[in-house]
Amino acid sequence: MWYLTKLALKSRVVTIFLAVLIAAASIWGTLQLKMEMIPDIQLPYVLVYAVYPDATPDEVEAEVTVPIERVIWDEWEGKGLKHINSTSADQISVVFAEFDFGTDMEAVNAFLETTMGSAELDLPQEVRDFPLMNPRVKENPQVLALDPSMMPLIAFSLAGDVTTEQLGVIVQEQVLPELQAVEGIAQAQIEGGEKEQLLVTLDPGQMNELGLPMSELLGLISTIPEYGSIGELESIPVGDDGVTLGDVAETVVGPAPGTMLSRVDGDNAVIIVVMKDKAANTVDVANAVRERAETVELALEDTLELSVVFDQSEFIEESIGQLRNMALIGAALAIVIVFLFLAAFRASLVTALSIPFSIVIGFLVMYFSGITINLLTLSAMAIAVGRLI
Repeated sequence: MWYLTKLALKSRVVTIFLAVLIAAASIWGTLQLKMEMIPDIQLPYVLVYAVYPDATPDEVEAEVTVPIERVIWDEWEGKGLKHINSTSADQISVVFAEFDFGTDMEAVNAFLETTMGSAELDLPQEVRDFPLMNPRVKENPQVLALDPSMMPLIAFSLAGDVTTEQLGVIVQEQVLPELQAVEGIAQAQIEGGEKEQLLVTLDPGQMNELGLPMSELLGLISTIPEYGSIGELESIPVGDDGVTLGDVAETVVGPAPGTMLSRVDGDNAVIIVVMKDKAANTVDVANAVRERAETVELALEDTLELSVVFDQSEFIEESIGQLRNMALIGAALAIVIVFLFLAAFRASLVTALSIPFSIVIGFLVMYFSGITINLLTLSAMAIAVGRLI
C-alpha cells in the first residue's frame, strides 16, 4: 500500500489525470442509475388459486387442492421446495408454495402455468369450465407469482358529468392508447365503470330434457364468432332436430355481472392503472406518463377531469431524498469532527475529497453491476460514509 502511495505522489500528473477520469466516469454512471423503491428481488413464493363452483370444502380438498399439491411436490421436491400450505373452503382452493432463496422462480412459474392448463392435471370439469361462465376469470386455476414489480407505477382517475359507461369508452378510445405509447409502459388498463356484454342464461331443465350437456353448450358459446343481432345468435344450432340456442337459453345484452365500480372523492369515476416494464426506470417513466396525461387531459372536454390518485415515483423520490439528505449531513459532520480533533486543514481536505469520490466510485460499480439506487443501497452508502472515516 505504501508503494502505491509513493508512486502516486511521484507521478502527480498521471495521478490527477486518473482521478479526474475516474470521477467523470463515476458521475456519468451515477446519472445513469435507475431509481427504485426496493431492489429487484425474486421472492421465492408462488400461489395457485382455483374456484370449484358449488363444491364443499371436502370436495375442494380432495378433487382440487390435493392434485395441485401433488403436482408441485412431484416436480420440485429436492429442487428448492421448502413448504406447501393450502386452504380449502367453500368453492375455493388456495395453495401457497415456498421455495429456497435462489430457486429459479421463472422456471417454477412457467412450469405451473403450463401444468395447470394441461390435461395431465386431473381436475373436475366444473373447474375447467369456470372461465367460460365468468368472463373476468381468464384461467382456472390461476398461478400468481409474488413479485414486488407487480405494484402499479401510477394510477389516474377520470371523472365528469357523464355515465361511467361513457367514461369507460372515453378511456378506451382516447386515454389508454396515449398512455400505452409511452416508452417503458408494459400495460395500462381500466378498473371500474359499467360494462355491457352479452348475457346467456341457460335453462337446465330444458337442457336435460333435450339431452344437452352443460360443458358442450359452454364450449359452443365460448367459440361463437361476431354476431349481427341477438336473433342471429339465438338461431345458432346446438343439437339435433333443429334445436337452437334460443330454445335452451335466454340471450340479452346488459351490464356485465361482477362489474367493479370506482369512486373518487365521492364521485363516480373510472381508474386507469399503469404498469411499467421491469427494466424501466420508475421515476423517469412516471414523469413521462404524467406529462402525456396532461396532454391527453387538454384534448378532453372541459367537464372531464383526469387526475393522479397514486404515483409510486413520488414516494420513491421523497424517501430517497430524505435518506440522501441524512447521508450528506452525516458526511459534513464527519469532516467537521475530523478537523476539530486533528486541527489540520490538509487532513480535513483529504477527508472532504475522499468521501464524495468514494461514493461516486461506488455508484459506478453499482451501474456496471446492474444495481439500482433504492432504500437499501442508499442506507448502505450512508453507513459506508461513517466507516470510511
